[in-house]
Amino acid sequence: MQNESLAEHLSGCDDCLEAMLEQSLGQPVPVRIPEGFARRVASQCAEPSVLPYAVAAACLLFAVLSAWLLAGGWLAGVRSLLADPTRWSAWLLAAGAVQTLALTAWLWRVART
Repeated sequence: MQNESLAEHLSGCDDCLEAMLEQSLGQPVPVRIPEGFARRVASQCAEPSVLPYAVAAACLLFAVLSAWLLAGGWLAGVRSLLADPTRWSAWLLAAGAVQTLALTAWLWRVART
């Protein structure tokens, strides 16, 4: 009975409604945090990142390929190929395809983590 009259009064009196809401929302609600909650949350957030290893692997691969090209004399071949613009299209197409595949594979890997 008293709750009905209070609800009826609050529906018509904005000042009392605001005062009641301020008082109700200003009091902290007692909450019991379960045992091990922080550990469970931290274990879900702290997954190891694969990106630092990917950057290191890419740098190592670049260094190995550069040394191989220099030692095998292929760098001079690439330079002579670049000197003739009529032969660029097939090599640029192949390089673009390799880059596209590598980027797609990397994005696929990053999206799955």
